[in-house]
Amino acid sequence: VTRFATLSSSSSSSSSTPEPPIVVMTEIRTFETSITCSDGVRLAMKCWRNFDDGVPSRRKILCLHGWLDNAASFDRLAPLLLRSLSRGSDDDDDDDHDADDATEIIALDFPGHGLSGHKSPDGPPQLLAEYAYYVVEFFDAVGWGSPFEESTTSTAGTSTAARDKVIVIGHSMGAGVAVVLGASFPEWCASLVLLEGAGPLARNADDAPRHVRAACRRRIRSNRLLFPDDGGGGASSSSSASSSSS
Repeated sequence: VTRFATLSSSSSSSSSTPEPPIVVMTEIRTFETSITCSDGVRLAMKCWRNFDDGVPSRRKILCLHGWLDNAASFDRLAPLLLRSLSRGSDDDDDDDHDADDATEIIALDFPGHGLSGHKSPDGPPQLLAEYAYYVVEFFDAVGWGSPFEESTTSTAGTSTAARDKVIVIGHSMGAGVAVVLGASFPEWCASLVLLEGAGPLARNADDAPRHVRAACRRRIRSNRLLFPDDGGGGASSSSSASSSSS
């Protein structure tokens, strides 16, 4: 559990001795876990929550790091973002505003980065679409979205399940992966936040999302047949909670 001290200065006074600041503590749960993809590759991740176990998250945020980086690049941003989102309804008189603020932020380690598994040296090159594939594996494993369901997004860009959509934050290479994901699976993404990122190049921009979507489906189906015992697509039971204080 990370506790953040919010310092607010007291009103100005003619006294030469300043009054001590008012300290308000906000608790955020931080832990690390992993999933096993359908091809046996292990994906590690860091999670931040402002709610207890058993409470469904109303807001989901996925963070994608840059090239040669890892999930820890969001160690400062994620807690501050949770604090900011929770503080946004302090003046709300609705009794349910605490439940509505339940936010979960997850930062992935791409394959070959951080604590995630590494690909075989003679395997396919790690292009943006390859990384997007593993983000699709993540969505499928944690229940945030199934690649086998047809898009429910209308021509107006809205969805009947808009409340369940995910905010995707991508930095550098992660921003490019986020663009591929958002174009291929628009029904999953509420919005994209691109930090110092550039989109991928494609010969036919209109055809690329359909191609990536179909490729992810074919690959997951094939992996489940080829590696029935190596990849479960479920969360690892070895997740552990860690606590720190500042």
